[in-house]
Amino acid sequence: MTLLSKMTEWQLVCLDKFIPHIEKLPAQDLTRARLFVGIIFYGLTLNLFVTGVRIYISGWNPATISVAYIFLALSTLLAIYRITGKLNLITDITLVTALIAIGNTLYNDGGLVSRAIMWLTVFPLVSQAVGHRFKAKASVIAIWVIILITLYGHSYDFIQTTEPLAFLMARGITLAIVVLFITIVTLIYDHSRQNLTRQLTIEKENAEQAFRQKSEFLATMSHELRTPFNGVLGMLELLEKSPLTNQQLHRVSLAKNSAESLLVLINDVLDYSKIEAGKQQIESIEFDALELFSTIVKAMAYHANEKGIELILDTHLLTRNKFNGDPNKIKQVATNIISNAIKFTHDGNVEVCVRTELQDEYSNIIVSIQDDGIGIPADKIEILFNSFTQVDASTSRKFGGSGLGLSIAKKLCNLMDGDISVTSTENIGSTFTFTIKVNNSSAQQKTINLPSIHNKNIVIIDGNKRVLKSVSQQLKQSQANLSLFTDIDEALLHLNSHKNTQFDLIMVDVNTPNNKGIIAIQEMKKISHLSNTKFVAMTEINTLNNEQALADIGVDLSFSKPIVFDDINQSLLLISDQHNNKLASSHAKTSLITLENAQKILVVDDNPVNLEVAGALLQGLKIQPILANSAKKAFEILTQYSESNVLSGILMDCQMPEIDGFQATQSIRNGELGAYCKTVPIIALTANAMAGDKQKCLDAGMNDYLTKPINTTKLLAAIEKNIMLKD
Repeated sequence: MTLLSKMTEWQLVCLDKFIPHIEKLPAQDLTRARLFVGIIFYGLTLNLFVTGVRIYISGWNPATISVAYIFLALSTLLAIYRITGKLNLITDITLVTALIAIGNTLYNDGGLVSRAIMWLTVFPLVSQAVGHRFKAKASVIAIWVIILITLYGHSYDFIQTTEPLAFLMARGITLAIVVLFITIVTLIYDHSRQNLTRQLTIEKENAEQAFRQKSEFLATMSHELRTPFNGVLGMLELLEKSPLTNQQLHRVSLAKNSAESLLVLINDVLDYSKIEAGKQQIESIEFDALELFSTIVKAMAYHANEKGIELILDTHLLTRNKFNGDPNKIKQVATNIISNAIKFTHDGNVEVCVRTELQDEYSNIIVSIQDDGIGIPADKIEILFNSFTQVDASTSRKFGGSGLGLSIAKKLCNLMDGDISVTSTENIGSTFTFTIKVNNSSAQQKTINLPSIHNKNIVIIDGNKRVLKSVSQQLKQSQANLSLFTDIDEALLHLNSHKNTQFDLIMVDVNTPNNKGIIAIQEMKKISHLSNTKFVAMTEINTLNNEQALADIGVDLSFSKPIVFDDINQSLLLISDQHNNKLASSHAKTSLITLENAQKILVVDDNPVNLEVAGALLQGLKIQPILANSAKKAFEILTQYSESNVLSGILMDCQMPEIDGFQATQSIRNGELGAYCKTVPIIALTANAMAGDKQKCLDAGMNDYLTKPINTTKLLAAIEKNIMLKD
């Protein structure tokens, strides 16, 4: 920043203190106020300097007193404005004061400096008054009237002065010409300002209109793209579950991955448009932060495992777990950054650390994602969060992506009163840190406790030092004695050399080359003083089917990495007072719905592909689908049912010709198709995903809302939540 820029900034800070209610002033009035205060301030500064010089040279003579009057007048104007805040009133008073001052200078010669001081401050104030009131002609006429009156008074001895009439005439004409010139310049400036204002207004309206059209276009395109995508992904999912050769299965998998990548891009564009349109709303619901981040890393584990990357979650600094906020938006931000970390890391680790800063009513959740990836050049970091921006073109070509993910993540953080930052070193890695402000839940737990296992001996074997460090930090509060090993042979040597030590729990990462971890457990089971030891196997996400095999060799508990709080908790329960001898599993089993009572769900959609997909998905869930390609067809079907033979529920498409899903739902709720189906559960199926769409569905009488493409897991959850199926 240059010296001139610094002085200008300092000047604005100082002078703005004289402007009352500055935060409420429109831009145009703020400009006028700053001009007024600036003129007065510099006029007073110059006046004080000249007054001091005159007093020093000639004392308090008439010329000095004249200059002092100017100081008094300017100070009074500034004080009145500071007290009243009425800028328009002050400009009117200024105009009157200026006219009096002009008349005074005609016959009272205070010297060139005195007139210069007065005129330098008077002329801009006059121009501002003219610019405000748009009475240029009246101002000029008033000035000429004062000049003529002064000259007339002098000619007839009403005004006593020693100045010759010719001098007064010359001063008056000069003054009038100067005032006329200033008035003309003011009018030209004001006319230009008005034209510029009108042009800016037109451009602003055009920009707003274009912005609205863009948002509407994106929303429409989102709907139009999601509808066929529902069919594409649905059919690929059904095809993937059908009998295929390995080559066919491989090709279907590639097609499905490509379709899902394209859907991510569509969702990014839609999210961006929602944020830009101000329609992205932040919810406030209770959530468990510990459970949320455990779910996030477990969901990302398969992708990391495919690349041979270790994904680590460290929550030992998360001292509370229940908050009120928007878990879906937090998940979106975290998933985006973790996904990027995995994408740009070829080998090594991606570590997610979660901590909290606690306040009385709210807390800050701070999440750091550190990777061992390619890093980011220092000169590219500042543009990293710009929309549609990649670090470089080659990165975009090699890794893909729209360049919207981090921009959306930052905007979502800002919407949740937080922010996101990054530090990075090329070829070393990057650390992204985002902060989210959440409210403390009334059901808040003060601490997150592990079972107390004071002085129990625990051995952890994992080839990754950062995994060992993370687990050991989370086990500190358990007060156990920890022995950490990165080498299996070293661990076996330690166990064999401490025959008098009771080892209570041994945790082993079994995914080592040549099944060395499994072999090590089998060796340990043969050691006599480990006969009462509990064994926990840590596996990769893609080896979950080995649970029974692990149980057969004596493993008491197995879970997939990354290690989360529940995994550690389950492990410690094996050696705590709540010991359970049964083989536990941290993996929830998906519930299955049976067809025992021939449950029927009506699917209403005008797209035949979507109908087939929804029908096949319901059949896969052991539910009998009834298909209708229009609301009218649905009405015909509904009239065939009665109180003793009623449908279990309805999946209703919102966008249909003639009668849309909202109108159809209202007809059902109003009892137009019989009282027996007024309360039938209705779940909206729509390609619209803008803010307010869900509420629109609920207001129409629907029970829930699902966006296309249909996700089997979400569909099952919605059915279990809203449709009471009979046993």
